[in-house]
Amino acid sequence: VNAVVATEDRNFWTHDGIDKKALVRMVIHNLKSRFFEKRSGFTQGGSTITQQLARELFLTRDKKVSRKIKEIFLARQMEKRLGKEKIIELYLNKMFLGANSYGVAAASHTYFNKKLEETSLSEAALICGLFQLPSAYNPLQHPERSKKRQKKVLTSMYLAGYITKDQARDTFYEKLVVQKEKSDKKAPYFLDYVKKNVAKILKSKLANRKINSKGFRIHTTLDFRLQTLAEKKLKGYEKLIDQNKATHTDSSNQVFEDQIQAAMLSMDPSDGGILAMIGGRDYTKSKFNRATSAGRAPGSSFKPFVFTTALEAGMRWSDMLYVSPMAFKNYRPKNYSNEFLTETTMLRAFYRSINTPTLEVMKEVGVHKVIATAKRFGFTSPLKKEFGLALGSSQVSMLELAGAYSVFANGGHRVRPFAITRIEDSSGLTIYQNKVNQTPKKQVLSYATSFMMTKAMENVLRNGTGHSHSHLASLNLVGKTGTSNDSRDNWFCGYGSKITTLVWLGSDKYYPIKGKNVGGSKLALPLWDQYMSAASKLYPSEPMSQPHNVVDHQVNPKYGYLSRSGLKMYFMKGQEPIKQAKDSTVGIISKRGSFRNVFDQ
Repeated sequence: VNAVVATEDRNFWTHDGIDKKALVRMVIHNLKSRFFEKRSGFTQGGSTITQQLARELFLTRDKKVSRKIKEIFLARQMEKRLGKEKIIELYLNKMFLGANSYGVAAASHTYFNKKLEETSLSEAALICGLFQLPSAYNPLQHPERSKKRQKKVLTSMYLAGYITKDQARDTFYEKLVVQKEKSDKKAPYFLDYVKKNVAKILKSKLANRKINSKGFRIHTTLDFRLQTLAEKKLKGYEKLIDQNKATHTDSSNQVFEDQIQAAMLSMDPSDGGILAMIGGRDYTKSKFNRATSAGRAPGSSFKPFVFTTALEAGMRWSDMLYVSPMAFKNYRPKNYSNEFLTETTMLRAFYRSINTPTLEVMKEVGVHKVIATAKRFGFTSPLKKEFGLALGSSQVSMLELAGAYSVFANGGHRVRPFAITRIEDSSGLTIYQNKVNQTPKKQVLSYATSFMMTKAMENVLRNGTGHSHSHLASLNLVGKTGTSNDSRDNWFCGYGSKITTLVWLGSDKYYPIKGKNVGGSKLALPLWDQYMSAASKLYPSEPMSQPHNVVDHQVNPKYGYLSRSGLKMYFMKGQEPIKQAKDSTVGIISKRGSFRNVFDQ
């Protein structure tokens, strides 16, 4: 108590809720800030302990004069109705002190593993230092800062007459043993995501941190069985991850290394409910949520939206493309398989993830149409109007990518990812109800096209870049690999009828990843396999039924002619390939039905 009063509000026991001298200083400072520095709002608070508590319990942290006036009024009322003892008790027990700790007792347990009455003066002073900026002075993450802040607290206690100069000096030099932070929160990244969304949902004065003191019960979409499974599989996969290195060499040949991070996200494709979320490898070391907040290049995992646009434009999986070197301005794409000077069908270009034919498809349909398709699927990140977009050059979030893949999984309906289904107040009254299942779903893709794209992604696992994990197709799971330049981003994005799951691995500093197991198929897909093979027991997937307006034929995957020994391809009825014998002239049937020699493209 003495430490808090000395540091936060030295006149606490004598003022009526407002420190008039501090208030005058605040007004003068903020007038200077407004008129001379042209800064809006107020930059210095001058709040008493009572005002801080009023803000915490009833108001937001908006830096507005109107909020400050309300704060002053509430502080005066609290002083009249509660009294000093109750105010200081509430203040010490309700304020956020970092590391998911609310109140000094929780902070004592978190940082020192002690009951509050067992803390020493040194430990109490350090806890008191957290009231001002709990994140900045967190001793687990910023030990030097917290120690400097502790010195200020001890100095304030000496100046206020609570301790002697010798006590302040001796206490400061005592060795502090802070226990290592433990994350005993279930699904910590998901929980943080939920907290951030509560304020947006309520759209009221109940800001983010108020949910910890108002007694709300929040019902979410999380399936803790899947969450536990995802965490277990990622933990067991870390040795393989660390066999690779994320490094950068600067102009002076100095090598920098960054940890390879990981993120996983599972979603119910029928409505967008988030089932499991991992935002990083260790929440205690990094609370940054890579599943929701990181913009990353999707690489070839963006290609399904290019080929969807092509199918909608009338192109067919049997259409022939020429695999040739090409350049767009200063951009010269390479093929993952190093194939050049050969022919391929559009389907084979997709499941083998051959880049140059994909760019030909993009050129045929137009960049603007691909962007329009992506927006239809739910992408909100800015997409570059360039041919590199076809190969996933624009950064997107895992959350929006998962929502977009769910469109294929559910037969063409757009879904918006969400985590909260219902919020109740302390009396059990429902104050928010998610109406996602009561709202008509928007059809953004025909069922026929979503079926054909699903079958194409099945070929990724049976015959393409993911062929070493072909057993997944027998579980009715499909997907697409994705790798950005120098394996900076490694993806596998896939789904079954009841679950969409994405896996990403990369460096927060965007360093290239080098090693034996790099790329979407070698780094991301094995983890996706381990997780989804087990998850399919909880969410068994059923095959999509073939629509009546889609027909299938056996087609030579390289040259596009009908062949009994060919690969099964799917076409809209009336767009089946023309039966042709293999001869010395290899050509392409355009969507208008005319013949063009591939060498004339």
